[in-house]
Amino acid sequence: MDWKTWCNKSFNPKADDDLPQTMTRLVALAGPSCSGKSSLARLVAEALGQAPILSTDAYYRDLSHLSPEQRTKRNFDHPDAVDHDLLAAQLTLLRAGQPILVPRYDFENHVRQSGADLLEPGPWVVVEGLFLLHWPEVREQLSYRFYLDASEQLCLERRLERDQKQRGRSRESILEQYQNTVLPMRRSYLQADARFAQLSLDGALSLDALLEQVLTVLPGNDPDKAAKGNP
Repeated sequence: MDWKTWCNKSFNPKADDDLPQTMTRLVALAGPSCSGKSSLARLVAEALGQAPILSTDAYYRDLSHLSPEQRTKRNFDHPDAVDHDLLAAQLTLLRAGQPILVPRYDFENHVRQSGADLLEPGPWVVVEGLFLLHWPEVREQLSYRFYLDASEQLCLERRLERDQKQRGRSRESILEQYQNTVLPMRRSYLQADARFAQLSLDGALSLDALLEQVLTVLPGNDPDKAAKGNP
């Protein structure tokens, strides 16, 4: 049995026809790189009672069949870089209240690592990632769809700060990738995906303001209590 089959089936003891009614609501945060998705996802998850967070970063395709030089030439900002079939399958399980095995990805070498991380859903799961609204089979699993936008300049400034401090990259390499792949893919795909969101958010706003907007849409949540740290 290959890795993908194992990951799909290990925690799926029931046939599709026997899956229970939806037990988990999936809150999706999509949008361009460095728009603030990860930071907002943490706040939303906390406000929802420490809901688990699933990042689509875990679903980049395994490039172990390519040489290291070939891997560096791949466009990781294109939707095809993500294994959306596996993502859709696992979101289906989460919606049914079933746990999944989240793949581990080595970003330095662009390969999928051995093993996986167990994610057990509760009433809510927060899902964040660039292209969550791009694929119909993924979109249909999402209970609430938000698109977090920010200007190209603001995203670039945040990316420069993040990648230089956290990933040890040079300013030149960051700018080259941004101009060659990040920006073109944003304009070609992400901006079009925004139309599938139930609500678009302005990433230039404070995280507290964004959290309030999200919680206003979600049923059974009081934005005022969440803002006071009392979700």
